[in-house]
Amino acid sequence: MGHIMNLRPPRAEDEPFLRQLRGQIDSERLFMNYWRGENVEAEKKQLVDFQFRARTAHQNAIKAMAETKENIIEMDGSPVGLFIVSGGRSELRLVEISLLPEWRGKGIGKIIITTTMQECTRTGRLLHLCVEKTNAVALGLYRSLGFYAIDDSMAHLVMEWSPKGPSSGKLYSFASA
Repeated sequence: MGHIMNLRPPRAEDEPFLRQLRGQIDSERLFMNYWRGENVEAEKKQLVDFQFRARTAHQNAIKAMAETKENIIEMDGSPVGLFIVSGGRSELRLVEISLLPEWRGKGIGKIIITTTMQECTRTGRLLHLCVEKTNAVALGLYRSLGFYAIDDSMAHLVMEWSPKGPSSGKLYSFASA
C-alpha cells in the first residue's frame, strides 16, 4: 500500500519537529554519535540549538531577498521533512530538502525535485541548488536528474538544471567534484 504525500506551509506547532529534523541532520553531518566527554550531551544540545537558530536566520534572510515557499513534507499526515524553494522570473533555487532518516531513499526528494523541474520547464526558468561535496547520495541524485556543477567552493558545489539541457555553455567539470 502506498503513502500519501502532502506539502503544506509550516505552522508554529511544527517547531519541535523542525528542531528534531535539524538536530538529526547536524548530528550526522558533525558525527555527534562519536563525541565523547563529560558534558557532551549538553554540548550537543547547545550546538543543535545554535544551528537551528542560525538556519532559521539564514532562511529568513532568503525570504527577505526572494519569493520563497517553505513547506512541511507530510507522509500520511505526519511531518517527515522540509522543502524550501525560492526564486524569481528567471530561476528557482532549491534552498532545502531535508527528510527524517527513515524516509530517505524512498523517492520523496526525487518526486519533489522532478515536480519543481516540471515547473521550470513550464515557465522557462533555470533551477539551482547548493550541495555539500561530501553528500554523495544527494550528488548522485542531482547528477542523475541532469544537474551539472557551475561553481565550486571548498565544501560545496553550486549546481544547475536547465530545461534546455547543459548545452547552455555553462557546463563545468571539476576534478574534485
